[in-house]
Amino acid sequence: MKTILAPIVAISLACVPAVAFSQVSISAGAEFTSGKFGDPQKTDSWTVPIGLKYETGPLTFRLTVPWVQVKGTANRETGETITSLVNASTPSQFIRGDGSNECLVSGSGKPEDNPPAGCPNTGATTVTTTTTTTTTPIVTRVPQSQSGLGDVTASAILMVLDPSKSLVGLDLGGKVKLATADRDKCLITTGENDYSAQAELYQTFGKFSPYLTLGWTKKGDPELRDGTCTKLGGRTNFRNPWYAGIGFSYKLSDATSAGLSYDFREKLLSGSDPVSEASLFVSHKLAPNLKLQVYGIAGFSDNSPDWGLGATIGYTF
Repeated sequence: MKTILAPIVAISLACVPAVAFSQVSISAGAEFTSGKFGDPQKTDSWTVPIGLKYETGPLTFRLTVPWVQVKGTANRETGETITSLVNASTPSQFIRGDGSNECLVSGSGKPEDNPPAGCPNTGATTVTTTTTTTTTPIVTRVPQSQSGLGDVTASAILMVLDPSKSLVGLDLGGKVKLATADRDKCLITTGENDYSAQAELYQTFGKFSPYLTLGWTKKGDPELRDGTCTKLGGRTNFRNPWYAGIGFSYKLSDATSAGLSYDFREKLLSGSDPVSEASLFVSHKLAPNLKLQVYGIAGFSDNSPDWGLGATIGYTF
């Protein structure tokens, strides 16, 4: 799933012209999200990403390594909830002595007081009774606590049109999410690689900097898991979704900017919801090379968290 920080970084790039020299930036952050994702149980997630950015001329490369802690039943990336299949007894069966007929009886194994036609009654003496127990899966969701390093994300972006020289700026890029996290932790990772391609349009009009993003993801199909993340066999057949983002930044002063962004991603499964969430952020330069951003998240679908808060700090060498 496209991270909520991507539009914020994109807006920051909107005012950066292509330069001949290279520069390196590092960043660290913390994000908390909470939501039910269409499930009765609540899922709380902490993400602490460490980022590295390298810019050289019109090219920008990024690498992000997150630490993740999740408590609940939902995978934050996909919105899927884990399920636990629990065996439960169904009513026993009353079987005629010749084995030619079966009649449902109570859970105690005794014949029903009013058996269906063709079944012996409680006073029958020419039959034997046998009780059998069958099982049927009952879906329950048991909250889990998982933590550890998450999946590494790497991206490369090429500035095709410089906004200072063209009517609009245009970036083309690709991103890969590498399944480097522990595959047994199905709330943290899908265990599969994802590949994305996107285009981004942006421009600056005085203090106002809008942007528009459109992208597509080749989604890896994860293995089916139960409530303890144990493999059940088979795979979830995810769709390859389109995603889009729109937003703006407004310069409040030389050091401070604020903005709003909205992100949408198509549903991954026919019966699921799309991603639909907005973010409000404020960015402030603490020093010429040091920037702090704080933001809030609001979700509008079952595949988005209900709310979230985060902050990131970055230093440019």
